Amino acid sequence: MRWPFRRESPRDGDPDWIDDDAWRALNASQPFLDRLSAAQRDRLRASCGTFLSTKAVNGAGGLILDDAMIGRIATQACLPVLELGLDAYPAFEEIIVYPDDFIVERETVDDDGVVHEWSEPIAGESWQGGPVVLAWNALQRVGKGDRPSPFAFHVVIHEF
Repeated sequence: MRWPFRRESPRDGDPDWIDDDAWRALNASQPFLDRLSAAQRDRLRASCGTFLSTKAVNGAGGLILDDAMIGRIATQACLPVLELGLDAYPAFEEIIVYPDDFIVERETVDDDGVVHEWSEPIAGESWQGGPVVLAWNALQRVGKGDRPSPFAFHVVIHEF
């Protein structure tokens, strides 16, 4: 299915920036959204439109993103600030999505001046001012059923 986003920027509060059929499909693919009221879903839809008009979402490591994948990222990114608005997020412009957990080289210096270096596989990372980096395989583990485990890890929600 092609995700039909409009090309022009949405007006504030425009819930129709995302096509009706696409919005229904997006909601159906994420059962945890069932807990939202109709008014909350309308606000989420409008927020997603604004979010997608202002952020670049790019695949890395050979991952080719389709519009449905981008839509899932947008809904999960907008959910934590649904009542606050997108201005609650610091300014950033890009989201980078890898196919799988990615390896990050870490280094710290302890109080004695000893340098400790290690490699760490991670599912996501964010920095003040961006970008936000996500692993698609971790994102796919979210929403598998209407009552996720209390230990479910929502990598998009966590990183945002």
